[in-house]
Amino acid sequence: MAASVQQRIAFGERAGQQVRRIGSGFGDAGETPTRAGPHCASVHGFSLHANTQVPAHRRDQLERLLRYTARGAVSLERLTQDANGALVSTCTHPWSDGTTGMRLSPMERVEKLAAPVPLPRVHLVRSSSYLVPHSHRRGAMIPTPCQQGMEDEATDTRSPRWSWARLLKRVLALELARCPC
Repeated sequence: MAASVQQRIAFGERAGQQVRRIGSGFGDAGETPTRAGPHCASVHGFSLHANTQVPAHRRDQLERLLRYTARGAVSLERLTQDANGALVSTCTHPWSDGTTGMRLSPMERVEKLAAPVPLPRVHLVRSSSYLVPHSHRRGAMIPTPCQQGMEDEATDTRSPRWSWARLLKRVLALELARCPC
């Protein structure tokens, strides 16, 4: 993953070398944000289109939007193979440094496609605040039962688990611990 972010090759005979780019060098006219319409902008190869609305009853528009967002990440129309067997993928627009495409071997191409796939059993979201479960300062941030309006109940400090009746009282204001009769 680190090699992919650094635009380098991680495996094979070209390991450690930079990705071979195709283009005219640094500097492109598209470096400043351009407006493509109302609520639409494009800058540095990224485009934002925030002008699409789908009414609840228009299932055909919803299907069209979902098909657009679920399309493949790689366009086969812009992928060709050169005489040496390397795969040449061309960009729709030149990058800010003038790159118009990349030339990768088939193994390098698989490496670049596999880099963004998350590793198994690894958290995708990492947090380092005081609210994470094992923070030594979490106790100072979480309100006590007295602060939560439960001063009449005896708090059980042995177990962090709450009973269903206590959870329902806290969330829905239902008193299930006492019989209404």
